Amino acid sequence: VSDLSDITQWKGIHISEAREVTAIWWDSRRLEGSFDFNWVPDSVAYLWLHHNNLRGSVHVENLSANLTAINIGHNNFTGSVSLSNLPDALTHLELGVNKFCGELDLEN
Repeated sequence: VSDLSDITQWKGIHISEAREVTAIWWDSRRLEGSFDFNWVPDSVAYLWLHHNNLRGSVHVENLSANLTAINIGHNNFTGSVSLSNLPDALTHLELGVNKFCGELDLEN
């Protein structure tokens, strides 16, 4: 991609007819570094980041209410994960093979 400001040209990004990002498919892209879930647009329904080398904390309370599927397995995310505030629309969640620690909160 020669022009990073033109998101329609980014690999793994799906754009709706309304020109909103609806899916991010960045699996097995050899991505490295931190990932801040606060930057995921509210229009995103699918977030696929598995098999990379991403790190950071996962604060599910900040996820978009429109997310229906998240796969962040096989990365280096850390901290604890509270599953009590997952988006209501979420039907698929994969977190395995990361570096999470602490208690698992399953209350809802």
